[in-house]
Amino acid sequence: MKSFFSSILIVQVLVLWPGAFAAEKEGAAEQQSQKSSNIESASQTHHSVNIKGQALSYSATAAFMSVNDDTGKPAAKIFFVGYTKDSEPNISKRPITFVFNGGPGASSMWLHIGLMGPQRALLADDGTSLPKSYELSDNEYTWLDFTDLVFIDPVGTGYSRAVEEDKAEQFYNMDEDAKLLAEFVQQYVTDCGRWLCPKYIAGESYGTTRAVKLAEYLQNNDSMLIDGLVLLSSALNFEVFSFDGGNDLSFVLSVPSYTAAAWYHKKLPGDLQDDFAGTLKEARDWAIKSYMPALAEGSGLADTERKKIVEKLSRYTGLSKSYVENSRMRIANYQFTTELLRDSSYITGMLDSRVKAPSLSGVSEYPYQDPSLFITEGLFSAVFNNYVRNSLGFKTDLQYISLSDKVNHSWKWSSGKQGYVDVSGALAEAMSLNEHLRVFAGSGYFDLTTPWLSQEYTLTHLGINPALRGNITHRYYESGHQIYTSIPALKKLTEDAALFFQQQ
Repeated sequence: MKSFFSSILIVQVLVLWPGAFAAEKEGAAEQQSQKSSNIESASQTHHSVNIKGQALSYSATAAFMSVNDDTGKPAAKIFFVGYTKDSEPNISKRPITFVFNGGPGASSMWLHIGLMGPQRALLADDGTSLPKSYELSDNEYTWLDFTDLVFIDPVGTGYSRAVEEDKAEQFYNMDEDAKLLAEFVQQYVTDCGRWLCPKYIAGESYGTTRAVKLAEYLQNNDSMLIDGLVLLSSALNFEVFSFDGGNDLSFVLSVPSYTAAAWYHKKLPGDLQDDFAGTLKEARDWAIKSYMPALAEGSGLADTERKKIVEKLSRYTGLSKSYVENSRMRIANYQFTTELLRDSSYITGMLDSRVKAPSLSGVSEYPYQDPSLFITEGLFSAVFNNYVRNSLGFKTDLQYISLSDKVNHSWKWSSGKQGYVDVSGALAEAMSLNEHLRVFAGSGYFDLTTPWLSQEYTLTHLGINPALRGNITHRYYESGHQIYTSIPALKKLTEDAALFFQQQ
């Protein structure tokens, strides 16, 4: 069974190499020298993609970048794929976005061919069932339309490896991961002459944790200010989606996502099935204003009030009153995925609760695997391996690691500190120091891994100055954790992102 965090996917950094565009004249000789010393096995190709009836010509570079440690010795070889728009008249004004996924242990493949890149993997039935064939097509929704892209694979994912493999685990923690990626970004921006460009970082799931840590490190250690963060299905404060004893908050913030899933599978009472938006608002308001105070009462909650909470929680989740009562009015996401469709012998997806799969025999409360991850993983791996070798011309004997349980299970989450992982304070500080830093957040209604209300709660509890609240844009989509698996959501997300970039 895939672990909880290996099913969390985060946006991978997209990088562009100077060979794909005209370098600035000043310092060109130095850039060429750095290129030859830092870049290995580079493959550069030229393509075009049709966007809204217009051909966009671009250059792609797939390569390794050698990143050094503090002593100047090579520490890791980072694989990246960079895309740059050709014939850009003013490269200093053209945004560049570094993209990565999360996990930890996820490569950048997911955002690369699922959302942002110029080629897109084709899913069947709007991303809710296995595709009938493996296909890759031009992505008319590519973000290359409004920003250059650099996709980065952290160490232990994709083709990226530590120079000394037996010491790879030194990079499997939050601080060293951010430090290594910061070295990559700083080196890339310097070599490519992109210091004057608007610079963005994009991540998905744990990739949003990584994005905030990276922005913080760049700002505090490399004097590099970031113009914008794109946080998709964000995981900034792990408390809000961790189902632990004594942590009622996660149970409360998951309710509207359960409501969305029950609505999709037609498990709600008739009056709640008519208006999706209205039903979600009703469930959200009840969870915050009634459910949260009731759980705070603990055993002191009056029986009459307990009965009301049980009835309402059953109403908004589609689960039986007896199940809600026996669960102490606290439903974890893994329980919900196995219980909602138990009467028809199905489980729902965790990343995307629209997806369902036949359940195994027995009464386990733990799904054997996330069917919504299974749908994308095989397809994406197949088409990406073919794409990087045949279209991008990158040749290597290494295995492309799309999702690494080894990295995930080896990850060290803190430096001896207690409590939940929480980078929301780092984001608040970064925004307070850099008042030009803007944030775009995207959430899927059917995401049970990082529920949309948990993301909303974190962003509205940053404690930033009221004058900075307008720097945060939060949008919601009728999709799951991987927002882009739904075509309407993919289209809307790209439109929203384009507007965000245009407002720089």
